[in-house]
Amino acid sequence: MLAKSNEAVVYLSKQYLDINKHLVKQLKTW
Repeated sequence: MLAKSNEAVVYLSKQYLDINKHLVKQLKTW
């Protein structure tokens, strides 16, 4: 059970970082 929630947190963190990178790129192109 704990491992599952850990995986979910890691997955969400990666998604969050990808979104952040994307937003930074968008801002830099302005």
